[in-house]
Amino acid sequence: MSRHPGSLHTQSPLAGRAMLQPQYQGQYASHSQSHSAARSPNLAPRTRPSHHAGGSSLRHTTIDGEEHQYLNPPSPHSRLLLALLSPIKEEITWALSRLIQGSALYPEHFVLSEWCGLAHRLLSFVRRFNRAARGETDWEWANEEDPISFPDDDLSDSEDEEVSGGSSSRSIKKPAPPFDPRHNEEHYFILNAAVSASLILRNASQDKANAEFLTRDNGNLPQTIFDVLSLPEDLFGFETLLEGEGHHSIEEEELRLEGAREIRLYWMEILRNIAPRIYLYERTDVVRLQDGSVRRTTPQASSTTVVGDRSLVVRTPGVMSAHYTDRIFTHTLLLFYTTGDRALLLAVTRFLAQLLSNARAKGDIFIERTVTLESQIGWSPGIIGRCKELVLLHSLDAELAEAAIDCLDASIDVAIEETEPPGPTGQTGPEEAHPESVRHVFPNALKVLTTGAGLGHTSLSLKQPILILIAQLLAVNASSWERVEALLLHGYLHPLHLIPSRRIHRERLLEHDPDAAEKARSYHALRSIKSESGLVHYTTPTEKRWLKQLEEPQRLKTWLQLVARPAGGPGTEDRNPFYITQMQIWTSYRDSFAPLIDASQRAAARDPTTPALPPLVPAYDVISKIGEVFPTTAAVLVPEEDVRLGGTKFVIRGLEGFLRPEVTAFKCRWRGCPQYQTATRDAQAAHARAHAKLASSAVKCRWASCTYIVSAPPSATDAEKREMLAAHTMTHLTTLKDEPKPVAPATFAGSSAAPSAPQVNGKPDSSQSSLNLSAPAGRAMPLQSTKPSSEVPSQVNPHAVSAPHPSRFTVDRPSSMRFHVYRTPFNLKTGVPEGPAASAARMLQRIAHMCHLVLGSGLLGRGSEVNGAAQEEDDFDKDEKKVKLDFSDRLKDTDKFGMPFALPVNFASVVDRSVPEAAEDGTEDSALKEDDDAREQMSAAEAEKAQRRLEALQSLQSLEAVEDEMVKWAGQNDILSGQLLEALDDMASIRAKEPGSKRKRS
Repeated sequence: MSRHPGSLHTQSPLAGRAMLQPQYQGQYASHSQSHSAARSPNLAPRTRPSHHAGGSSLRHTTIDGEEHQYLNPPSPHSRLLLALLSPIKEEITWALSRLIQGSALYPEHFVLSEWCGLAHRLLSFVRRFNRAARGETDWEWANEEDPISFPDDDLSDSEDEEVSGGSSSRSIKKPAPPFDPRHNEEHYFILNAAVSASLILRNASQDKANAEFLTRDNGNLPQTIFDVLSLPEDLFGFETLLEGEGHHSIEEEELRLEGAREIRLYWMEILRNIAPRIYLYERTDVVRLQDGSVRRTTPQASSTTVVGDRSLVVRTPGVMSAHYTDRIFTHTLLLFYTTGDRALLLAVTRFLAQLLSNARAKGDIFIERTVTLESQIGWSPGIIGRCKELVLLHSLDAELAEAAIDCLDASIDVAIEETEPPGPTGQTGPEEAHPESVRHVFPNALKVLTTGAGLGHTSLSLKQPILILIAQLLAVNASSWERVEALLLHGYLHPLHLIPSRRIHRERLLEHDPDAAEKARSYHALRSIKSESGLVHYTTPTEKRWLKQLEEPQRLKTWLQLVARPAGGPGTEDRNPFYITQMQIWTSYRDSFAPLIDASQRAAARDPTTPALPPLVPAYDVISKIGEVFPTTAAVLVPEEDVRLGGTKFVIRGLEGFLRPEVTAFKCRWRGCPQYQTATRDAQAAHARAHAKLASSAVKCRWASCTYIVSAPPSATDAEKREMLAAHTMTHLTTLKDEPKPVAPATFAGSSAAPSAPQVNGKPDSSQSSLNLSAPAGRAMPLQSTKPSSEVPSQVNPHAVSAPHPSRFTVDRPSSMRFHVYRTPFNLKTGVPEGPAASAARMLQRIAHMCHLVLGSGLLGRGSEVNGAAQEEDDFDKDEKKVKLDFSDRLKDTDKFGMPFALPVNFASVVDRSVPEAAEDGTEDSALKEDDDAREQMSAAEAEKAQRRLEALQSLQSLEAVEDEMVKWAGQNDILSGQLLEALDDMASIRAKEPGSKRKRS
């Protein structure tokens, strides 16, 4: 069992405090935090006084954080154990405070089975508090920690003691006064000792071995748990005191009662930790009615009354008492429905979720059943209805709602085993084989829509169907990221290799060329040759105007981050195929800013008031600055690949050019245009409109590879055709969500990330790597004209459809698709889904599976489902007994072999059973009565079967309402896809067999 350090309580209720202060409270103190902050004084904890052993020497004190010295090694002579077993209050207080620290900080040293008598001693503090809180007047719980009563000096034998009629001790026990921890220090010590012992056992029970030890070697532990949980919620009047009017401050003595609330929370945590070892035997008698009230079908027994003879209770080794476990479950349900304490409700919900998922409990105990009580409809145990109310609080209290989701998931996952009916018996001949098969049925899955659906005004009303809310939980705690996948051709599509392409043509030529290797090397070398100023156009005019104002070397570093990016990874400097020559970097940098700097210097010479731009960095410093911006690159000397040039060249290995999308956003793609790009969107629109107005052909578009031809009426003039062509050209322009803005200087601490670009949406071309799936293939995206509607001629269609043409993406240059993938929490070791989304997927799967069992082939028509597979059966009533006639005698009598009219051996018995004999006078009434009873049983079974089919149809309709959401998450979340696809498969199988339940699709 995992431990959460944040949930461990490490402060002792006894560690130097006269009351329970806020800093000593654990995770369950949130419900009273407002009261403590507003009313309680800020009291500093008292220091523990020094204790003297024998009144002469000072006892050795272990400082905080060194408690493991007392825990290791454990022995009957341990200082902690002896102090805890002593009757001295100071010693007990010190031992409890050390045990709290040790159980929380050093759980590996705190093993209860190695400490003889420690668990029994801790439980004795809790039992003494239970007896005291219930008003028992015996002196067992009072003054137990008083100083030891020493006998007289002279020793007397047992006979003298019997004659004297009592002990000769000096102290005399007196009847205990009423238990009042608010004003009585002795009684307050009993309360604090019980709280500290409960906290220690709570921390210890988180370990599996300690939880097993508690349930195995403490037979009356269930009774102790029940006594603590059944204490009144307003014990000692503390809740009434907090809600009372006129109390602006609470005295120290009154805050002592906070421990009565805290102890119950600790024991609910203990109960959750030992839930896997709890076994329930009987159904609870708690019924939750339609108006939200809770009733019990049997008279409630007193919390101190022992029902039945405990000696007759069957005890299984390692399993708790069946009698008290049933009572604990019943009282836990009452708290689940009625408590107003948020922390207690959270603990109870988590315990029920753990108990429901326990395989040791009988499944039919948790099956929801309809009960009519006091002329109202109720549900027992009613856990599903209460969980549905708490799930609605997900937006207000996520922690409580997620616990309710787990409990609801466990309730739906409760399975019972149904056995297939055996074959016919009592026949004289051989019978048809009907082996018994077991399948798992989830009846609670069909109760999600009905149980608690009609709750009254006292409960939260469901504003929407519960399955819609469950489907919305599939997105809880989901993380997403974008993926880009190339649209590659499938390898099994063999005819595609016959499609002509440059790559295939080149490969075929090289296959038959003896000098193929040398030509291939030369070909790749020639393709790698770039112009020396190739990086000039990798920045926009706006960015250049901003960069020219920067000082060196800041300008060079920023420019490098805009036009280049690292390629490959560290350690691949010697074999990285990506590189840029040093001459290319320097020439591109010089050609980008030298004209601007020269112009500014000439302007400054003419007008001294005009500031000149900073000069360029020298060429010999460029290489060193590249290493500072891109640490993974290396300046190397490599041989020249071009055989025509020969020699060597200096390159920067591991660096490549980076042409950002915003650089090409305003590029002119009119075929034959010498202008590379424009500065803004408006300039690009004006430039494209000028091309359309001045084009040689007034009807043909020459933008990139567009083949659009203006379809104009014969009466249209040349100006009207050009206006239509200009309107069409506007559809080719890309749209930016944001205008490109100057990039702020980055921090050059080894970072080489380029600035993020605005998202570009438009028609894909050769320079774009993503395909916009919202636009039809082969068409340009429609875009409104930049001119007002009054300026556009009425006959011009701004959204003219271009002529269809194939996509520009080829086999050699496939397109790519961008999409988002989602994942919800899961176990990294096992891959099992976890969290609310996983619970929601499991619930949908169980509901669909149960609908498939009921509607797919009837209640008893699926065969064996032990291995999760369903076997199709013939459409015949399973209640009918098929009788197989016996023709085995034909194998023995050769004379009758092949005769078609030979009767079977068991023919007479079959006829006798099928044709009833005439009833005698004395047995006629009894036969009719038996027939009526059988008919009543048949009608009850049919009614139950019809009710289950009705519930399954309602559930199927609700599932179909969220089917689109299930399909969406099944295709995007690989963690939940398995369970959601199984649910969708069951729904599809139902629609295939039930024509009336087919989903209508448009």
